[in-house]
Amino acid sequence: MRTAKLGEDVSREDRRRNQLAVIAQVARFYWDTQLGVEEVRVTSQAMRSAEADLERSEARRTSGMATDADVLSIRVHLAGVHEEQIRRSADLEVDRAAMNDAIGLPLDSVHFLTTPLAPLPVAQPELSGYEKNAVDGRPEARQARLAAVIARVHAADAHNNYLPQVTLHGAFEADRQRFAIVAARTG
Repeated sequence: MRTAKLGEDVSREDRRRNQLAVIAQVARFYWDTQLGVEEVRVTSQAMRSAEADLERSEARRTSGMATDADVLSIRVHLAGVHEEQIRRSADLEVDRAAMNDAIGLPLDSVHFLTTPLAPLPVAQPELSGYEKNAVDGRPEARQARLAAVIARVHAADAHNNYLPQVTLHGAFEADRQRFAIVAARTG
């Protein structure tokens, strides 16, 4: 019974570990999506800037102050920025689909994230506090401690199986007003 109770505790810690993993995964996908939105915005700005550079370069070439090679160089840069913009947009779609999957929505659900992820001002506790939390609070550490207790219980059971056992069987009979005790033995 004790082993079964400890097994139940291990299962509870496993469920807790899975819940923490899902929470961490959703937070990571939320962050990735937020970052993806920002990357798409930045590449759009870079695209506008490269297009403006191309216009200026073509105007300078028309006025004779730049060569075709200068314009071609800007066009190559513009193509690279356009490729980056396409890549970042695709990455954003993948990040959104991953977040939708993590929170149980259809992959193509559209939503806009309104809460920015920003670091909170936290006082820096001593390293020993983090170590204590890691040892005491993590489900993996608790599971390991429970597994050790289960192993000790199994070892004690195995040890007890090698000890001599004494069994006693008895019977009580009452016939014709006479009482007798029969069949006592040790094993």
